[in-house]
Amino acid sequence: MHAEGYADTNVALQTNKNDEFTRERVLDDIELKTIWKALTQGDFGDIVKLLILTAQRREEISGLRWSEVDLKAKAISLPSERTKNGRPHRIPLSQPALTILKARQQNGREYVFGVGEGGFSGWSKSKKRLDETAPLAKPWITHDLLPQRSHRHG
Repeated sequence: MHAEGYADTNVALQTNKNDEFTRERVLDDIELKTIWKALTQGDFGDIVKLLILTAQRREEISGLRWSEVDLKAKAISLPSERTKNGRPHRIPLSQPALTILKARQQNGREYVFGVGEGGFSGWSKSKKRLDETAPLAKPWITHDLLPQRSHRHG
């Protein structure tokens, strides 16, 4: 059937797929301690601390919703549509992670971090400030906070 707006073939089949690879940069304990000590109070500081404490991806924590947090059960439950592998994920929370989340103001917002309609989005400016405050010998990205595992760059 030929109609306006419809294609006979799936045009996405002709697109390039980035290769999967294991990154080589993982922050060591001294680097993590340097970063932790330089973090200021607020969204970015709390997010980076939770990334270190939970080993979750940046988008999973920065877009965290209060409905996904269960302080009594000491866990975060991410639905499948919010995880990279498309499966629900339950993250146990340590006492330091619970302390961070309990200190957050809910203010009737759906999201734990950020302002307005969505979660936190001030990555570039905040990361630049952190790099100036706590320079490391080698450059790093927030993905380097995760334990080493295969991931895709795109």
